[in-house]
Amino acid sequence: MEDVYYTILPPKQAVQEKCTASKLVKYRGVLLYAIPYDAEHYQIQQICSTDPADYLTPALQPGQLISLIEHVE
Repeated sequence: MEDVYYTILPPKQAVQEKCTASKLVKYRGVLLYAIPYDAEHYQIQQICSTDPADYLTPALQPGQLISLIEHVE
């Protein structure tokens, strides 16, 4: 069985973007796969949860930016 990957990007660029290392992080008690976005934020790639309510939470949707650094005032 062959995997087919359709994209409008050139093949070399598509493979490089696909290989970005996601990290398993815990955010607000939910496990997520996310990639570093900048010094303070991660971008959610995938939710790793068995609770259906987590998939309906707007703040946990793929593409959202989250901060894993807690600011102490």
